[in-house]
Parts: sequence; structure tokens; C-alpha cells
Amino acid sequence: MVKYFPALLLPVVWRFRRDTRQAILYTLILAGVCAAALAPFLIASPTYAIASLRAQIAKTSWLTPWALMDGNLTTGIFGAANEHTDPAVAIVPQGNPSSIPPIIPLIVFGMVYTWLWIRQSPTSNHRHPAFHLQFMSFTAVTLVVFFLWSKGWSPQWLVMLIPFVLIVLPLGRRCCTF
Repeated sequence: MVKYFPALLLPVVWRFRRDTRQAILYTLILAGVCAAALAPFLIASPTYAIASLRAQIAKTSWLTPWALMDGNLTTGIFGAANEHTDPAVAIVPQGNPSSIPPIIPLIVFGMVYTWLWIRQSPTSNHRHPAFHLQFMSFTAVTLVVFFLWSKGWSPQWLVMLIPFVLIVLPLGRRCCTF
């Protein structure tokens, strides 16, 4: 459940949909998978399941420019290992609180992303190579905007971005003149 990256594709799917039914289907499948993944934990131990979800929200910034501004110079780990089994401690932030209210970056990056989302209409021909290039480019932009907004960074996230960069790069085409 902490791997929420398929949810990041929701705006991409809605932007590049062939018809509304496809986007609704993707949204419902995503919601169903999330519900199916979370349901057993909520049934077995709602206290720990909810504490786990709340812990993700309560984390302070780590490994980002936001963390530098906040003075958090450690990774995004939670508290001491012996505290990991106490649901009451799960929502206690480890590190300094945000120096900028979290709503401000959310609004700024939300406005930037919305501008990018409405800026240009995708090619209507879904079989045209330009459509696929636009789809891949916008997916990469979605990930980059999310990475810049996120209060935390994991180096393995780069693995998700590299394929999109390689697909979009004009390899084998003359892209620069020197």
C-alpha cells in the first residue's frame, strides 16, 4: 500500500483516455486493488493498519530540498525499532516539522501540474507515434512534478523515471547542433 505510484497515473489516464469508460475502468481497478490490499489488514488489526497509514502521513521531510529547509538531515526512517510495535507512536513525527506549511507546496505544485495538464491537447489519433510520445512524456512530467513536490525522496524512485527518459529522448536523431 505504500507504493502509490499507480495512483499517479490517474491524471495521465484521464488526460490521454480514448473514452471515459477506459478512465473509469482504470480508476475502479486501482480503487479495487487498493481496497483488496488494505482490507485484510483492516480486518485483522484495524488499530495497526490505520496506524501504519497515519505513519506515512506523519513522516517529516527527508532527503529533499524540503528536508534541508526543515533541518532534517537523516533518512525518512521511523523511530527506534522497539517503538515500531506501538501504534500510538506511529503518528509522532521524527525530526523537525515543516518550515513551510505543507498546503503551500501542494497548491503551488498542483497549479503547475494543472497548467501542464490543460496546456496542450494530446494527439487524437491513438495509433499515431506522436500520441505515444506525448503519453510517455506526460507520464515522465507527472513523476518529476511528484518527486519535486514530495517531502521525501527515495533513490530507487529514479528507476521508475529512467525508462521514460530513455523512451522520450531522441536517440538516433539529431537533437543538438554544436
